[in-house]
Amino acid sequence: MKKVIFIFLGIFFSFDIFGQSKFEGVLNVQGTNKKFAILIPSKFEQGVTNAVVAMHPLNTARWNGVSWRDTLTAFAEQNQCFLICPDGGTDGRVDDSIDTLFTSMLMESLYRLYGYNTNKVVLMGFSVGGLATYTYGLSHVDKFKGFIPIGAAINGTTEIANLAKNAKDKIFYLIHGSEDDLNNRFLPAKSLLIESKACVKDSVLNGVGHTIDFPNRNEILSHAYQYILANSCSTTDIQTESEIEVLNIQNPASQQIFIPESLSRFSMTLLNSFGQNICKLHTGENAISHLTPGVYFLRIEHGSKVKTQKIVIEN
Repeated sequence: MKKVIFIFLGIFFSFDIFGQSKFEGVLNVQGTNKKFAILIPSKFEQGVTNAVVAMHPLNTARWNGVSWRDTLTAFAEQNQCFLICPDGGTDGRVDDSIDTLFTSMLMESLYRLYGYNTNKVVLMGFSVGGLATYTYGLSHVDKFKGFIPIGAAINGTTEIANLAKNAKDKIFYLIHGSEDDLNNRFLPAKSLLIESKACVKDSVLNGVGHTIDFPNRNEILSHAYQYILANSCSTTDIQTESEIEVLNIQNPASQQIFIPESLSRFSMTLLNSFGQNICKLHTGENAISHLTPGVYFLRIEHGSKVKTQKIVIEN
């Protein structure tokens, strides 16, 4: 079923919904009519159904709110999420100041109309939409349960350096093609998020470039989405200060990292400065003499709680 909603200055006109429905509409923002597209899943329940705000890529020849929603329809129905797709307009950008204001107003307007669950809203986007997932998301962290940047068209950490402090205790699931400039568009942002005490999980897609049309897309997106819904992030108070001291890690460390048996209940992983997993650490001696000297991170996990500690290795 397909209907149209028109929204002007907060006045809503709609129809009864039966089953999965697709809608397009207009919201007046500072005198400009901004378009949007939404999908309401077939089992929608007011106050229960979660929402996904999805930011589309820049290419205006292919992408707008409608085409982006249609691309994500199977994902939204499979996960029974209320799908909100702001339209970037004639310039295609979803990260301009008027567009980010529009997104906030749209979320609030649709919540008043439909009453989706505001406690579990996830922000995702591809390419420039992935960049907006970082910049808009980190500027409005209280609106979202978590974030899924997909092939984010980001330049190192330039766009998020001043926002990264807001990532603390937030869940990020990064999806990126292995052939899509990992050293610029993926690894620096991942490292900064970890250093900023976010909980970061990622999926690097082997042989994939800068595209949303990768194999098994719905399954990969669904896994990321369900991971965010199922997990919480707390990077503080995983251990008492005395327990941290028991680690007795010489910093700078050299030759080995020793983990006492008393900390066997914790999962510990050594990460490099880009946030890539180097190795799991076990109780006892962990040789590090083969590692290149530099800055590393020790990631300590227990249940849903995570602590990240910086370590300098000098061999």
